[in-house]
Amino acid sequence: MEKISLSRKEIERLAKDNADFYNLDINRVSSLLILQIIQLEASRLVSPNNILDEVKYLDGLTSSTLTKKENCFKKLPLKGLFKKHFFCAGFLAQNLMSNFGIEYGGNKKLKNLINCAFDEDKFGFLDKKSLNKLGYDMIEGAYEERAKSKRLTGEWILYQEFQGKNYYLTLAFHTEKDEDVYRRVCDIYNFDFPFLKRESLGEGFNSVKQDN
Repeated sequence: MEKISLSRKEIERLAKDNADFYNLDINRVSSLLILQIIQLEASRLVSPNNILDEVKYLDGLTSSTLTKKENCFKKLPLKGLFKKHFFCAGFLAQNLMSNFGIEYGGNKKLKNLINCAFDEDKFGFLDKKSLNKLGYDMIEGAYEERAKSKRLTGEWILYQEFQGKNYYLTLAFHTEKDEDVYRRVCDIYNFDFPFLKRESLGEGFNSVKQDN
């Protein structure tokens, strides 16, 4: 397949032609992140709003977020970069598993829900009504609880602060190695934001061997 090379101006035009990018300062969004968002939309995997609503929240354009509070990476090589979760329906199972500690065999919250469901029936059986309530509590109820407490998790938007503004670099996924993500960040520095490379942690930048 023939490779297609796009200039920064052409990529910016793609963003400006997409209503989801409205009101955002495209100059602070990397070319790669723009293309990642467009590709995810074209693949029908993630709606741009799921990502860009979080970016707008970080930029003070909206006042609400459903996901965890943004925080800074503490370990090299990503130390000094910030991450913000974004959420879509595809991440629902992951959130429900976390809510009930499924990975570790279930937690007290799950045990209490099940016990309460059985306790409501004097014969100790679950009828249709009890099963429906248990299903609601384990899915919709759990989702609403995590959303209300802003504990929804998903994948990450990586960004860097510079002179009081956020520069949005790339999406990152929990399955990726930190070293691979940082190499991608370094490519973004070179292509879009060389001044961020100078401001980034020298220790972190030098901790990963760069390809020439």
